Amino acid sequence: MGRWYGIDDVRGPDGDDSKYEIQELAGDKDAPLGYGPPLSMRLSRPLVKWAKEPATAKAWENMMKESNGQLKKNMFDDKSQDMFMGDYAFLPFGTLAMNKARRFGFCGFVDTLESIFEMFQEMEKLGSLPPMVVDAARPLI
Repeated sequence: MGRWYGIDDVRGPDGDDSKYEIQELAGDKDAPLGYGPPLSMRLSRPLVKWAKEPATAKAWENMMKESNGQLKKNMFDDKSQDMFMGDYAFLPFGTLAMNKARRFGFCGFVDTLESIFEMFQEMEKLGSLPPMVVDAARPLI
């Protein structure tokens, strides 16, 4: 994803738990979907905290000015919990198997990164994200 915006220096997560805010979800009622096993989330920088930092809003305002009208929505006007679900968007919910779905006739396939790339393109058209510097995602397969 970093390549999409021209970022060359992308690093993986640090293995030192002391550098993370760890949220333990008991499962069932506390799980993001309302059911499931207990989950442990390691957040290096929770989006809610990041969104509340004054520097974040200022950087976004600068990007809006420099975008010549392409970025129309100020994501930081309303300091609500809109960013809350972002921390859950890429949670590893375990290894998912498609066996059962295929037995019931769901045989189609959509590459995850290509799908996210298309969503980012739509958000760019709506003025919610800056333009990407590449024309396509690299498929995962």
